[in-house]
Amino acid sequence: MKKIYLDVMEDLRDERYEKNKKEKTMSESLVKEEDYNYSTFKFHEMQEDLVDILVKKTGKDERSYFRILVAYKMAEIASHMRTSVDYLGSEVPVNLYAVNLATSGFSKDMSMNILDKRIFGRFREAFEKHTLPSVAELNLQSMADLRVVADGIEQNKADRDVQFEYHNLPKFLYSFGAATIEGYKALRNKLSMAEIGATSYIIGEIGSSMQANAEALTELLNSYDMGLSKQKLIKNDSNAEMYGAVPSNLFMFGTQSKLFDGGKIEQDFFSLLEEGYGRRLFYGYVENIKASMAKLTPEELYDIQMDTTTDLMMTSLAASYEKLGDVGYANQKMTMTKEVSMLFIKYRSDCEDKTDEMKSHEDVKKAVTAHGYWRAVKLAGAYAFVDEMTEITMDHAKAAIALVEQSNQSFDDIAKRPTSYVKLINYMADVDREITQVELVENLPFYKGSEFQKKEMMTLALAHGYRNKIVVKKTYSDGVEFFRAERLDDTDLDKMSIAWSTDMTHGYVEHIGPWKELPEMICKTGYHYTVNTWEGGHRNGDNLIPGFNMCILDVDGGTSIKAAQALLEEYEYIIYETKRSTPANNRFRVIIPLSHTLKLKRDDFKEFMNNVFEFMPFSVDDGTSDCARKWLSNTSTPILNNGKMLDVYDFLPNTKKQEEMHEASAKITDADSVQKYFLLNHSSGRNNAARDYAFMLLDNGHSSDEVILLARDFNSKLANPLSTKELSSTVFKSVYKKEAAMELKNK
Repeated sequence: MKKIYLDVMEDLRDERYEKNKKEKTMSESLVKEEDYNYSTFKFHEMQEDLVDILVKKTGKDERSYFRILVAYKMAEIASHMRTSVDYLGSEVPVNLYAVNLATSGFSKDMSMNILDKRIFGRFREAFEKHTLPSVAELNLQSMADLRVVADGIEQNKADRDVQFEYHNLPKFLYSFGAATIEGYKALRNKLSMAEIGATSYIIGEIGSSMQANAEALTELLNSYDMGLSKQKLIKNDSNAEMYGAVPSNLFMFGTQSKLFDGGKIEQDFFSLLEEGYGRRLFYGYVENIKASMAKLTPEELYDIQMDTTTDLMMTSLAASYEKLGDVGYANQKMTMTKEVSMLFIKYRSDCEDKTDEMKSHEDVKKAVTAHGYWRAVKLAGAYAFVDEMTEITMDHAKAAIALVEQSNQSFDDIAKRPTSYVKLINYMADVDREITQVELVENLPFYKGSEFQKKEMMTLALAHGYRNKIVVKKTYSDGVEFFRAERLDDTDLDKMSIAWSTDMTHGYVEHIGPWKELPEMICKTGYHYTVNTWEGGHRNGDNLIPGFNMCILDVDGGTSIKAAQALLEEYEYIIYETKRSTPANNRFRVIIPLSHTLKLKRDDFKEFMNNVFEFMPFSVDDGTSDCARKWLSNTSTPILNNGKMLDVYDFLPNTKKQEEMHEASAKITDADSVQKYFLLNHSSGRNNAARDYAFMLLDNGHSSDEVILLARDFNSKLANPLSTKELSSTVFKSVYKKEAAMELKNK
């Protein structure tokens, strides 16, 4: 069976070769507009075969990572064989630089080992044992012969000198994961003498290894494009003048958490991108692991693992790559037709057009995008090499562009990745319990550094949480700081929650309905209601089920309904009179929807409501801070107002926003409760705050003269008071207009 399968695979390769050969000899069709729809370009066929193998062997279904890895391995063998591309008259060496990032557990090492040992291992063996020494020997002999002619020395001496120089340089390494700068340069010098082979620098866990390889990475920056390095004027054997260009390959891989640590390592990485690696690299980025076998039954998983088809396919592919290690495939120059060149030119033009639309601060993204054509040219040469072609076909060019486009998307994912402070706040919210600084340090690899750095990250995290509906409560116990984060849900006015019963204590049932229907319900006779719900329907603080989205205030004297309407003008509310209300002494209830649904424990509910009471510009019954407080419906005419919901962030206990609100309130010592309300609630500007305060006074029966006196006093208490001229030309002018309109209406 194995022989039959290998024969079939050989036939398939022959068929693919004949197809490519036929395409090679035929005139390429002119590039049409549909060819510029890069999103439709297909990936390289043999590359996808290898990706299928890795998906099956690792059980991970994130093909983008494996495509970058396979492309690197294809470029690696092509560069060892000194494959080049004739692009618009320039000889461009085939090589590839890449950074591939995936979360822990993605089988990064396993996938690399499969390719190294099972797929490309036989190529490596053929190259190291036969091609490298035989090609090097021929070129060393030619070098000695040239010295005889140029320097007039004896043949034996020239032979000995060249051999000594070559063998005194470091032993060839097919790939390596660490190197001194001297050793790296010396190996490049050796390969320049051999005129075969390339350097392949593979750095695992880049986040942990980048600083140790900083000097080598700087050197690699120079040797990417044409395989040449800049020389330094130092006395060092490894710095001897190179005899020719040597292609360099670089593959960096690891986890995001170690690279993007929010500190120096992350800064150094982006500095490398800004210095030139941005345009040179292919990018792979996997944030969430997709398991390709997650939905399979145990029997199906067993069958997959025991299936020998994949192993046979790997054996066949290994044989085909071994053939590419033959000396006959060395130093091939890949050509391309005019039409293929036009596609690369068009792609370059389109990419440059994209950069014109990018923001001024997106320098690295501009470089990544604008130079995508160059990476595509080099990769297309590698595709042609593994397909045993000497000409880059349109399919090769399109496949290379397809991978560049995928890479660019991965770079965008990196650029838009959650920052350290975003990951911090999300972690705190996901934990759903109180946590300490010690736990954060132990569990989050990016939460490191000095106390100042951690404090700064926490400040940014809290600010991000506030903008994204995550509230953080901070408490202390025995000197230990505790954090608890919670995601808040926006209140839906069509889903307002209230609990009803005809009994004072028992039988409370939650009712969820539209806000607009609430007035009809609360103005019936004989119903008791609460903003919270209860275990078993029994209204008792111990039975509290956290979760409410409205607050209720009882105003039992001292403030008229008309005044409350004016003061709460910008809010959504329902006001209705209670049984003991009289025309001379208004007693009423105010129901205001909250901006978010809150799930507070008994003590936190009380503190939240007390914070709301402190904010209100009129006195309320503080007994309504009890989570088990119930209200009685009453057959009165409700008053409704359209406006904004009450922002819960200002009142949540033990939060930074509430602390800021409390501090701001404490600083206002010479104002009454109404003035304080307007002073704290003037985000729309000083003019509006003073005008709204003045209008409220007018609405409550004050004359314009009284209003102007009180408005002057209010203005003096602003942190940055309006000038007398500005106050007169804006606020007072509006007061006179409003008073005139009120008088006209009352006639």
